Amino acid sequence: MVPRKPLVVFDMDGVLIEERSSWRLVHDALGTSNEDSFKAYMRAEIDDLEFMRRDIELWLRKGITSISQVEGILQGATMMRGVSECVRPLRRWGAVLAIVSGGLDLLAERLGKEWGFSYVAANGLAADQEGIHACRPKRSVCRAATGCLGAEGRRIPTGRTLGGKA
Repeated sequence: MVPRKPLVVFDMDGVLIEERSSWRLVHDALGTSNEDSFKAYMRAEIDDLEFMRRDIELWLRKGITSISQVEGILQGATMMRGVSECVRPLRRWGAVLAIVSGGLDLLAERLGKEWGFSYVAANGLAADQEGIHACRPKRSVCRAATGCLGAEGRRIPTGRTLGGKA
């Protein structure tokens, strides 16, 4: 029997980066607010995809027309102190590292490459001749992550999670 490698999954926003939300990082840079959409989302009046669409619409109104512009803003994200001291020993130990986040895929994928993460799943943006649009909301991110990690239909006991209680 082949021994299993431990899987360590990180959120990105507020865990790998200091900012609590990579979406908020873009809003702050542009001087926009998604407070109304956030409240509607929390009241379950809109779904993930509509929430993303509304955020992107605010950015479009401020002149953001390309993925590279959003990537430029996300360059301002601040890595959380201690990430290196956490990630390097895990990789040496042979752990499989993953990022699963409701944050922006542009930043998650960049951090995944920089830090040697095997899997990255986050809210997706895409662009075409009509501009930027949402292409992969959180729920599909979670489904994709469990699929690529081979965890469909499996539950992890709380005692096996960081901060979990046995």
